Amino acid sequence: MKLIYRSEHYCIVDYPAHEAVELLDKQGFRSCFLSGAAARLFQQEMALAGSDPSQDAGLDALLSRYCVDAARPILFH
Repeated sequence: MKLIYRSEHYCIVDYPAHEAVELLDKQGFRSCFLSGAAARLFQQEMALAGSDPSQDAGLDALLSRYCVDAARPILFH
C-alpha cells in the first residue's frame, strides 16, 4: 500500500500487489476501489492529467469524475 497523491480534497492509495487503487474523497466522505483494467485505465488518465503538484486542479477534477458515481460512502462506527 502506498499513498501516491494527496490534496486538500482527495487521496489516492496504490495497491501494486493487487493491481488496484483506492480513491478517497475527503469532503464527500466517499471511497472508490478500482482493480484490474479499471485501475490501469485510471492510472493512464492520471498520467495524462499530470502528476506535478501544480496540476492539482486537473487531478482533483479527474478524481471528482470517478468519485461522483462510483464512490461509496465512508461510514464511521
